[in-house]
Amino acid sequence: MTVTWNTNSTDNNWWNPANWTDTYGGQWINGVYVSHYVPEDVGNQPVLISGSQSAPTKVDYDASVSKEASNQLNNLEIGSYATVSVHGVQTTGDYAFNVNNLTVDANGELDIDTTSSVLLGSNPNINGTLKISNAQAVINSHSVSGSGTLILDHSILGSTSAYMQMGSNLTTKLENNSALYINNAVAGKAIEVDNSKNYIILQDYNQTVNTQIIGYNDNTVIRIESGGQTPISASWTYNNNGTYTIFIAFDQWGNGIKFTDVVLDKDPPFTIGTFKIVQNADGSWDITDPAGTDTSGKSTPTSFGGSTDDSCFLAGCMLQTVSGLKAVEDVQIGDEIITFDHQNSTDVIQPVVWVGKTHARALPDLSDDMAGYPVRILKDAIADGLPVKDMLITPEHCLFLDGKFVPVRMLVNGVSIFYDKSIASYDYYHIETEKHSIITVDGVLTESYLDTGNRATFWQPGSVVSLRRTLRTWENDAAAPLDVSRTFVEPLFRQIEDRAIGNTAGTNVVSFSNDPELRLVTENGVTIRPAREHNGYVTFMIPGNVENLRIISRASRPSDVIGPFVDDRRYFGVAIDEITLFEGKQSISITSHKTDAELDGWLNATSENARWTNGNALLSLGKRQISSVAMLTLRIHAAGPYVMSDATASTRQQVA
Repeated sequence: MTVTWNTNSTDNNWWNPANWTDTYGGQWINGVYVSHYVPEDVGNQPVLISGSQSAPTKVDYDASVSKEASNQLNNLEIGSYATVSVHGVQTTGDYAFNVNNLTVDANGELDIDTTSSVLLGSNPNINGTLKISNAQAVINSHSVSGSGTLILDHSILGSTSAYMQMGSNLTTKLENNSALYINNAVAGKAIEVDNSKNYIILQDYNQTVNTQIIGYNDNTVIRIESGGQTPISASWTYNNNGTYTIFIAFDQWGNGIKFTDVVLDKDPPFTIGTFKIVQNADGSWDITDPAGTDTSGKSTPTSFGGSTDDSCFLAGCMLQTVSGLKAVEDVQIGDEIITFDHQNSTDVIQPVVWVGKTHARALPDLSDDMAGYPVRILKDAIADGLPVKDMLITPEHCLFLDGKFVPVRMLVNGVSIFYDKSIASYDYYHIETEKHSIITVDGVLTESYLDTGNRATFWQPGSVVSLRRTLRTWENDAAAPLDVSRTFVEPLFRQIEDRAIGNTAGTNVVSFSNDPELRLVTENGVTIRPAREHNGYVTFMIPGNVENLRIISRASRPSDVIGPFVDDRRYFGVAIDEITLFEGKQSISITSHKTDAELDGWLNATSENARWTNGNALLSLGKRQISSVAMLTLRIHAAGPYVMSDATASTRQQVA
């Protein structure tokens, strides 16, 4: 039996049962015979969506409208002239799209644009187009086959534990700041890169990549993950056929990584120069040729979303210098600025020793503080004349208040200090003095750059100067103490909030829930919902041969439920005490969640004798009998509250 899309459908909604039919004319589902149903209702049946050149099929798959989005389809074939568009977020934390065997035929397309995880099964066969935008795609086999095109749009495929093997006839396109991890030099027919910052990532051993690299430019990065090898040089060789070879050497005896077929970008034309090798804070190495078309000598790096390291100014912030106010984007090495020595209450003149610039792109489906939006501090938000005009900084940037530094994200009240979501792409700037300093920007005392390890992610305009390589720490090198304790920050938050109390924007209604929506998900993506709930015990029926499960629930952060002045941004799901498996005549107590400190998805946070999940926690049941059906009982010690919508300061107080 095959479940097929009805080409005479009245709309393009995946979740409309009337749009589907099967070769039997119907199915018994939950004791009721239905003639039309969505494929997830019977996930083990093959699913076919096809169209024609004269009547192409378009199917809209909104993951946010149905919990069934997490149910796994066994086989999905997107035929010729059919396009399936996956979007929307699975708020439950499950997969937004889940298929075990995926085929996209020639002239067919699967377009995925969601920040929820998607599971594409084992070795998807792509002969048409698979486009992944902003998503975390999981491919169990770490391989993709076919002769079509895989497009990564602001996405990453693979990881340091999952390098990908691409089919020999497959073309991968990296667009809009994307990354591809390739395994054993099996990288497909071609990798095309656009002019944004794109990464081709390999392990650090001898290998030759014969895949054609098309469009190499000054933003193309070859990253070698950390290991036993150190790249000592990189060089170009012309192949006499319009292409080039790149060789990255590990030593003087010819060991290294070779790309044999590199085509330079023609729009705009890229001119080869001298490679630059930079080691990142995590030990990996980036190899770039910054000569190219950027006359400054280096392209501007791009960061995705927020970072705990990025504390910077946006263009237009005005710095107090000896010669007057100067926009941060115009500050140069050697400029003298006025810094404040708070211990002696005096001004000190210091020269700028380094300036850095990078580009940020927000990821809108992440939480506001992690999405990468800048924080806007309205004029007079802190006090009269503080700041003297609206000020734009990154969330981790610190303000100097009451003798200490405080990250501005902990002062966001949604009214006078808020994440400016109208700015999703922007440049930001670092300014470093010889010693970490308190500086004045837009009339507000704030901080200069403190190099804690992320300098390599910034572009320095002009000539490169020699800098120390010793990293600094907040404990030993900061100009003033950093204090993120609630006892210190909450009074500051309340003072600033009181100044904005007349603005009605702070009275949005926010809903909370104590219902965790608890369920289990098997390794194959099958959701198991509770069979019984009583007096804190939740019982599930577990099919035979299921040995590993994920405990899935809603999750919220103290910084959202109570307020941003609580510096705890961990997601808390449910606190679980006893776990018992009843199988056959045995009662088995499972204690790994209490004994394994590194168990995936479990926080190092306890409530009495229970341990909290993060909303997606691993539970191993051990060896099971194939035909046995077991009963699993979880004792829930605590759950919630969970934020059901964006919280503002006024409503957070209700649950503080």
